[in-house]
Amino acid sequence: IYYDKSKALEAENEFDDIFIRSSIPKNIEEWKIKNNENNILTIMTDSDLIKSKSEAKRLINQGAVSIDGKKIDDINFNIDINSTVVLKVGKRKFLKIFS
Repeated sequence: IYYDKSKALEAENEFDDIFIRSSIPKNIEEWKIKNNENNILTIMTDSDLIKSKSEAKRLINQGAVSIDGKKIDDINFNIDINSTVVLKVGKRKFLKIFS
């Protein structure tokens, strides 16, 4: 109703990529590491991806956090500041992290 057929197909394909194929969306928020603070809990809360460190700890312990497709199970995990990585929290929250 609001968009033409090509825009509707594009939106449908992006939805399928994220929820059916579990791939990374094209347009995700980016976060630059500040002051060499590369702890995963700090990045998750400072970027407003998660509201509190206790919620971030709970999500890590439940296995809902991954970096570049690898699950993170250590709440003291530090992200490599020399590379660009994609942080995924749950099914729908993504964050591209770079230094």
